[in-house]
Order: sequence, then C-alpha cells, then structure tokens
Amino acid sequence: MAIDISPVAYAITHHPQFTGRIKHGHAQQCLAAALGYKSLAALQASPDAVLLLERETHVVLDKAALLKRAQDLNLELGGEELSALVLEALRKSWVGTPAHESLEAFRSSLQAMVNFVVANDGTVSGQTAVMNSDGILEIYVPIEGLDFDDVPTNGDPYEIEIEGHIAMEKDTERPYVGHHVDVRATLWLVRQGAAFWAVGCRIEDAQLDTNWNRRETLSLAEALAYLLDVDIAAADELTDAPLQELVSEDGVVYAWEFDFGAVRVDDEILERIKGLHGSLQVRVEPDFFVHVQGFDRVPHRHYVHGDEFEGGVGVYLCASCDAHVNAGHFDREHGIKSYERYFSDLQRWQRRTARSRGGLRRPSNAVNVVAPAALAHQAAYEASRSPFHRWLEQQTQRQDEIGDLAQDVFRDVRFPVSASSREAVLNYLETVVRSREVIETFKDSWREFSGARRSHP
Repeated sequence: MAIDISPVAYAITHHPQFTGRIKHGHAQQCLAAALGYKSLAALQASPDAVLLLERETHVVLDKAALLKRAQDLNLELGGEELSALVLEALRKSWVGTPAHESLEAFRSSLQAMVNFVVANDGTVSGQTAVMNSDGILEIYVPIEGLDFDDVPTNGDPYEIEIEGHIAMEKDTERPYVGHHVDVRATLWLVRQGAAFWAVGCRIEDAQLDTNWNRRETLSLAEALAYLLDVDIAAADELTDAPLQELVSEDGVVYAWEFDFGAVRVDDEILERIKGLHGSLQVRVEPDFFVHVQGFDRVPHRHYVHGDEFEGGVGVYLCASCDAHVNAGHFDREHGIKSYERYFSDLQRWQRRTARSRGGLRRPSNAVNVVAPAALAHQAAYEASRSPFHRWLEQQTQRQDEIGDLAQDVFRDVRFPVSASSREAVLNYLETVVRSREVIETFKDSWREFSGARRSHP
C-alpha cells in the first residue's frame, strides 16, 4: 500500500504543544527527510515507499536528515524535540507500524521479537514441557553478525542464522532432567524503500541439552587472545576479521584463514600479529574451533541460491522459494532474478566475519547451477551500459537531487541501461514518473554529464 503522509503531517502541525509552530508544508518536508528522501517530490515519485500489508512493517527514521531539513527550513523546534514529535505522529497515524528513531533502536526491537518468538514457539515449548522446571530463567538467542548495510534495498529477503538457548528455573522438589534448550533460528529482513523494513523469525530447531558435563568453551575473542597474544579488548575487535575456509581438492577442510588486515584496529596490534605470525593472514588448524562457543566441531553446510546439495546430485537450493529444486526450475520460475539472488547471496556470505560464520561452512569449489549463466549475464550487462549510466553510478553518494535520481535509477530494474541519448532516457522517465521535479533533475544531470565528458574526452 502506497503511503500517505498527510495524516502524519496533520498530527505534527496540530499537536497541542506545537500548534502554529510548524507549517503543514514544512511538516511534509521534514517527514520526507526522516523517511530517507531528499525531497517531498522524491518520496512521492518513489515506488518503494510502501507499507507491507501482508507482514509487519517497521519504520526507521533518518534522524540526521530530519535535523538537517529542519535547519534548512529555519524551524524553531530543537532536534530532540522535533524527533520525538515526528515519532509520536507516526505511531498515532500509522497504527500498528512500529517506528524507531535509529537503527540501534530497531536492533533492540528485533531482539525483543526474537525472544518473544522463542518463548512462544511450539517446538521450543514441547522441549521445555518435559523439564521439571519452575518457569523461564533466561532467553539468550543473540542477534550476532547482522549488518544492516548487507540487506538488499530492492526488496529481496535477507536471512541470518542465530543460535542460543532458553534456560528454565530449576524445581528443586522434583528430579532434575535438564534446564537448557538449545535453539537455532533464522531471522529474515526485507528492506522496502529507504526507511521501511519487514521482519520475521522462524525456529529451525530446539533440543533439550542433556550434556551436563560439557567441557568449558571459549568465546571467539578469548581464543584469538590466546592465539595472537593480545588483550581481550583487542581480540574482541579482531573477531570482525573475514574468515576463509581452505578446502582440498577432495573436499576436506585442512585449515581456516583469518584476514586481520581487513580489520580497523591500532597499527601496534597489527604489527604485533605480523611479528608473531609473519603475516596478517593467519591460518589455524580445523580443531581451533572445537571449543569455541558458537562454532560446531562439524559445521553446518551453508548454501547460497543455486548451490547443489551435498549427497543430492542434480538437486539445488532455490533460496527465493526456500525449496529443493531441479536445474530447470531457476530459468523457468525466476529468469534473470535468479542471477541477482545468486550474486546477493554470495556477496553476503563472502562479507560475513569470523564471528558470524561460526558453525557454518561453504566450500570454495561448491557446485552452483546458476553461477555460469549469472556470470555471463553480468558480463553482458556491463558491456551494454551507456556512458551516462556509468556516470550516474558515480553520483549515488551525492547528497542532492541528482544523488536521489541516481539511487532511484539503480533501484529500477527496468531502466534502459544501454540508452545513450538524452531523448531515449527522457522518454523513459516521462512514462514512469509523476513529478516534473524529477524530470528537471534529469535534465540538470544530463547537462552536468555532458560537461564532464567535454572536460575529459
């Protein structure tokens, strides 16, 4: 459902404490900025600004953009005062849509949702029911390894695996049969537009832990502190290092390699690692993770879209359908969208840090049925792009109308990337946008692009 910000703007301008202090038009401009758009016209023209009726939508404000817009409009309201006003107006006008003032507040909300799902899931309850317990003591299923920048902005779902436990109070009047249930779950997110998110959590497995005499485990930070001879604070920062599984030709994992050169830490720490190990790329034996918390002795196989299942020749994972399929399924059901999903899944896997890869593995020589066609399509796409499209890609980080246009273009899968004339691009835009401001922005961008080409022939 396309959003209507008029009720929210009305709620702002007619708030009992702020009546007359902000105009309706200024309230709309502030809302557009808070929702991640550089202008009201950009918000109105964007096809991505929607509330997803089939699932709960969360709204995360761009607080910095809101305060800058208020400053540009010379509003008298203070920063915190204005942010609180916008949040209250959103919550009253879009009933049932949680609104958050920051990504960290959103993260806290996600953790609360995960805890609620764990406490109320039937599989988990089935395990806790067999215990002689006296209620819930603790739910610990932390969301680790979630980087909001990894979530695609085109509406594709993003999933991460999370693990933890639910602990129960011991009833000392009855025989003890255990009080821990190990829980494995999947958290998924969909980012639809600049500020709109849909989320969900599903329980994958829940098992009563009967291994009461387990050996003590270490955190990854503690294990790295011993390995690298650094203090625990430095080791905790180093857990963000990329981790690569090294596999022999016959599929056996013979080592793991940390790349500590990719982590932002003090140079003194990096020099210490290099002096001790001769390189910032440090290899460890497979048994390094045997007693590291969150890393399984036999890691679970991680699959990306199109990967062939181990032990299932000719059977592949379709991540879009969450199903086991044959090779013909991908082109028949998804076409080129399968290529996009393969690349996004692969990039997210490659960017996962050591902390978030615990208990997971994907061989470097994994068989993938989508990869050959996806790579060929990507090469053809790159070759077909016009100079204007390449120039526009370089403008996506700009904080102005041309930057907005560039971001919209790269979210639009139907944009004619090979169009090399002003008229061809203009004809397309006039068929898909409703705002004359967007058309004028395009004309400005073409003039700037043409000037840049003349300056650097």
